[in-house]
Amino acid sequence: METVLQVRMDKNIKEKVEKLYRDMGITFASAVRLFARQSLVEQRMPFVVSKKPVLAGGMLSKYADKSKWIEEDGAFERGILEEYERM
Repeated sequence: METVLQVRMDKNIKEKVEKLYRDMGITFASAVRLFARQSLVEQRMPFVVSKKPVLAGGMLSKYADKSKWIEEDGAFERGILEEYERM
């Protein structure tokens, strides 16, 4: 059984996030469903909520192997989608 979720948000944010997810090959609605599924898998929000966020990529980028960036691009999203499809 499915249900409908309605969320109010700024029109500009919605348009930008829809484009972002479209560029990733998924819809905004699919991203929301992935967020909910991943929350259940991890039993928490699937990202860190912080007043002062620190991005590991920024801190560790000087150690990164730039030749791997192309094959790593989208790896996280693919992994989440694979996990979602197994459920």
